[in-house]
Amino acid sequence: MKLNSRGVFWAILASFFVSGLAGLLYQVVWTRYLALFLGHTSYAVVAVLVAFMGGLAAGNALLGSKVDALRRPLFFYACLEAGIGLYAVLFPVYFEGVHLLFLSLVRSIHPEGMSRLVLQFVFAGITILLPTVLMGATLPVLTKFVTRSLSELRGKVAALYAINSAGAVVGIILADWWWIPSLGLESVVQVGATMSLSIALLAYVISVKSGEG
Repeated sequence: MKLNSRGVFWAILASFFVSGLAGLLYQVVWTRYLALFLGHTSYAVVAVLVAFMGGLAAGNALLGSKVDALRRPLFFYACLEAGIGLYAVLFPVYFEGVHLLFLSLVRSIHPEGMSRLVLQFVFAGITILLPTVLMGATLPVLTKFVTRSLSELRGKVAALYAINSAGAVVGIILADWWWIPSLGLESVVQVGATMSLSIALLAYVISVKSGEG
């Protein structure tokens, strides 16, 4: 690397802290949004958790398995964060379209009981699955970038996971207790988008200046 390796690692840790913060911010906001058409807050929580955890697992499995072949992992990480941020920018409009489609389908087929609940969960998944798949790939991609040997793997992955989890805790506190009550759902989504896009820009700059690839 052309940049100081220790400095790059700390920059990546800071980025992943913000990434964790934004991720849980999105999760809290999505729960509020999905409650609008799931009709029950507990159902919305379950739907978001299923889609969120399922998306993370799918992203890790589908994209994480390709990590070893990447020549520019940090650039790919920048692309992942940019994709998450752009999705968040468009989310209010996309959600409105999905919501209208859901209502139109319900009015035309009149599902009842379990069939209606299944339909609600399917639409919940459609609403938030894509960004969670992208999120699921971020940890293996960053692991590829910051570790060059097995001896480095344990400590650096633990640091990445810990800092991302710390950011998630902060994200829940900020979203639930401060930002959503004072700013509203749509504005908080845009705050998250700003974070994700800023991370993408920082990762891209480090990728270029470090001579990656």
